[in-house]
Amino acid sequence: MKKYFNRIYLNNSKISQHNIVAILLISVGIFLMCIPILSFIKIGAVLTIIGFFQIVMKIEERTANHSKELPIKNIMIIWTIVIYLIILITNVSVEILFIMVLIGLLVIYELTSKAISLPQRNRIHFTIIIFLMIILFIFITKIISMSSI
Repeated sequence: MKKYFNRIYLNNSKISQHNIVAILLISVGIFLMCIPILSFIKIGAVLTIIGFFQIVMKIEERTANHSKELPIKNIMIIWTIVIYLIILITNVSVEILFIMVLIGLLVIYELTSKAISLPQRNRIHFTIIIFLMIILFIFITKIISMSSI
């Protein structure tokens, strides 16, 4: 019985440590996005997206040990960092980051849809819906700002 409780406690502590890092990334990202300097907004958006991927696309240890889950979370984090570097070099707006992350999600989903498990597929669907809502919000605010001119 004691081994069973230790196993449950250790699994929960690992998950909470993982979530604490993700929540810290999201908090720092949101704080940096509140500062009205463009470079801070870009860094804040990237940190928030990486923290979001850490929370949403995590794989439980039981499924990761017994099956060959693809590291989609790591691929999306690397893709986000690459897009951030491209945005820094080209000096385009932050909105392009969200569009490119969505495109990356859609490509990853199409390439891996038959090789991943159902829970991970559902996580990717949820993430795609969230990013579609963010992009829709961005487009609506752009249309409103253009119509008010």
